[in-house]
Order: sequence, then structure tokens, then C-alpha cells
Amino acid sequence: MSRKKHDLINSEVFKRYKKSINFDAAIVFVPGFILIVILGSILETRENLRGIAIFTVIASLGLFFFTQDFLFQSSLGKRFYKIKIVTPITSKKLLLYNLVIRRLLESKHPILIRDIQAYYAHIDQFTQTKIVDDSKKKAI
Repeated sequence: MSRKKHDLINSEVFKRYKKSINFDAAIVFVPGFILIVILGSILETRENLRGIAIFTVIASLGLFFFTQDFLFQSSLGKRFYKIKIVTPITSKKLLLYNLVIRRLLESKHPILIRDIQAYYAHIDQFTQTKIVDDSKKKAI
């Protein structure tokens, strides 16, 4: 592995970026799971209503998970770890598309990725976005 790649993988911004992805997933899916269990037990006798309620919760949480970077200009995890996504894209429709695609690609589990640096570089190139340190504005 080249020195530049090794430095990038071990950089603080990259470490915070990986943590922010897990934080975002936990923020959405842990409360979502609890809500689904509660709804399932409350609506135990009403099969039709229970299915609709659980589907609505899953759809809403999924929509929130994939669009939070677009809706709030940064996800909760990226705000917590003080990083953000920057892009030269000005079209709202294209920006939404690229941020949703980025989130979808970020969702791939790191164990399944052989060269994590190359994978995240591919995400940056494919979605025309970059992760920067929000306090220093330094690109990774």
C-alpha cells in the first residue's frame, strides 16, 4: 500500500467519516426497530392495521436515512463528527440523486470491501462529492 493511501486511511477525517456512517445507521435503525416492536405488540389483534403501520414506519425511516444529507445539508453523524459533504453540483434534482446514491453505496458493510480507500474514492468520483473536515475545510 502506498504511503499516501496509508495516510489517508489513518487520517482523522477518514476515521470520523467511517464512524459517522455507523452513527447515522444507528440513529435510524435502532429507534426504528424499537418502534416496530412496540407497534407490533400494540396492534397485535389488528393484523391489517399492524402491517400498514409497520410498512409506513419502515418506509419513512428508509426515506429519512437516504435523504438526510439532502434535507439537512448534512446527516446527524456527519454533524456529530464535524465533517460534511461538498459538491460542485448546483441542480437540486441531481444533488438529491447523487446524495442518495452516495448513501446507498456507503451502506455496503466494510467487511465486504477489499480496498476500502479505493471504494470510497470510487464513491467520491461516481457521485461528484467529497468529504471535508467541517472545522478546517480540508478534503480527504
